[in-house]
Amino acid sequence: MTVIDAISRCLAQGEVVTLERIGGAHRLALERDALLQAPFLDVLVTMTVTAPETDQAILDSLLTDGFAAAPSPTVLRDAAHLLIEAPHLRDRLGRTLTPILVDKVADRSDPRTDLIAAYALEALFRLALADAMNPHRLLALLTEIDGTPSELFAAHAAKLLGAAFTQWGGSDLIAALERLLPSAEAEAAFELGLITLGDGLAQASMPDILGRLEAAQLLFRQAAWADEDRADAVAYDAIIDIIRGFWNEAGAADLHASLSRLERAITDRQALLRAASLPPWLAPRADREIAWVGLARGARRAVDDLSRPSWLNAAATLNALLAVYDAERTVKAGPGLSLLMRPRIEAAFVRERGLAEHLDRLLREPDLFGIEAGLATQLRTGVQRRSEETEASRKAEENASYPLLTSVLHGLPGADQLPQITAAALESALGRQANQAERFTNPVINQLFRELTAAVASCTDYQGETKDGFDALLAQILMFCADRQDAGRKQLGPRTDYLRADDAKEGDLQSDLRQFIKGNLTTAEVLTEVDGIATGRSDIYVGFGGVRFISELKRHFGAVDREVARSYFGQAGAYQATNVRLGFLGILELVGRPGPPPTIADCLWHTDYIPEGSTLARHIIVFRVPGMLKTPSSL
Repeated sequence: MTVIDAISRCLAQGEVVTLERIGGAHRLALERDALLQAPFLDVLVTMTVTAPETDQAILDSLLTDGFAAAPSPTVLRDAAHLLIEAPHLRDRLGRTLTPILVDKVADRSDPRTDLIAAYALEALFRLALADAMNPHRLLALLTEIDGTPSELFAAHAAKLLGAAFTQWGGSDLIAALERLLPSAEAEAAFELGLITLGDGLAQASMPDILGRLEAAQLLFRQAAWADEDRADAVAYDAIIDIIRGFWNEAGAADLHASLSRLERAITDRQALLRAASLPPWLAPRADREIAWVGLARGARRAVDDLSRPSWLNAAATLNALLAVYDAERTVKAGPGLSLLMRPRIEAAFVRERGLAEHLDRLLREPDLFGIEAGLATQLRTGVQRRSEETEASRKAEENASYPLLTSVLHGLPGADQLPQITAAALESALGRQANQAERFTNPVINQLFRELTAAVASCTDYQGETKDGFDALLAQILMFCADRQDAGRKQLGPRTDYLRADDAKEGDLQSDLRQFIKGNLTTAEVLTEVDGIATGRSDIYVGFGGVRFISELKRHFGAVDREVARSYFGQAGAYQATNVRLGFLGILELVGRPGPPPTIADCLWHTDYIPEGSTLARHIIVFRVPGMLKTPSSL
């Protein structure tokens, strides 16, 4: 009976394969060539783990050659796992196996070798984590991965790049992830989102924190768009919504919507959240994810608690609030998370006498109520600091709850004496007047306007005068797009003949749109072909004082969809480099249709774009203008 027959017989009978059962180590050496071609590398590892020292030289040599000749991806993966889980064997052979595994990572010529390369790369990563190989060798290998691997290998590599960044950091790893975006968009975008989220929470200023949170959120959305099964990306998107909502003093109803989305996403991937079902090297990331979910739920409960003048179970409630207050430690994040979460809690204690009394009583005797003493003191100090701020700064903070009312009454005598209930009613009335969502008589155009403005709300530039100018220009472009599908030559004359021609030029759209905006948006500066912007010329420049919006225009032969529009983002986004990160991309669509043109709702959409090497998203409203129009009677 051969060694292979003996091993097969033991496995078939459910018996443990030992050296004694198959005739000893010298028998293995005699049948070496046949054994290396059989799928028993994991069995060899198991025998080597318990082999006596006198047989180690023979078995180590067999294992080395076995890894070099591994006939299948599963054989390599299972054998590598068993070897790495055995510390003495891992330390003895780790450096010997490193060059063999590196060669397998480089040998990617078909789906089988692609998967072998992915498992070899994972084995190298685990050896580096266990100090069984030099991590610099692994990092050099990861950063040298080119941008055109197969999707199968790229997805594994992206996950490992993200895990390596968590362990060792390094801008080279980020650059490698960015190169993998075309081949493994969902995985690479998700890992870049995690890195950007961590970077944001390491910042010390609110503009930097909020800007990076926005960029991280867009990367998670890109991952979910590329793969609808990426519930982990949806979860982090919702978590960022909750954090930003807490900072912006969002109400319980607003946070509840995001929390519901988070919990649905977590339900979809519940199995992956259990560390036991993940590879050991991914378990810490799962722990972090679970911590984020707990924090998000706590933030939602905190909003309800902070709005009540007194608590039925004060000690339990305060403990829950302290978990949110100390969010930085809860999820092992940077100081930015404290900057986002603590101010709202401290301000609520200062404003509400009932909360302040509870706080004072509970924090003076933290041991009695089971409250962590150091954190209790930290919160008490923060509240004391806020209560001692100048009257002017206190009023500015408190009036932030009524921004519209403050803007109207600022500086007027007695404005700060309004009762809270009156101020709230006035703020609500002003909000109804200010948020004139029904700008258009056409309900479809109204809905489009609401959807597009809601989509750009994540941009930190979209506020104040910038928001007003952007909304005004967006309204004009919406009306232009609708009118150019409705009005005929009788209403507009030869000005729109280009919409019915099959050789229309980009300049025709530029001239028509410029006249439309210039005639209707009288408060703005409307120019065309402006030099000196992003080292080029802008098609249509609309300025509101120091704020400008650029509309890049293109002509495209064929149907225009989101993928076609994406090819023009580089130029459209370039014009946002030195001003607000909001702009427009208009595409004249020249395609012969047997039927009617697309609906207006299909002709406008929002997209976000993060240029390579940047962490800040640029926001683009795409509008396509259907050309080669036909009269309804001709259809």
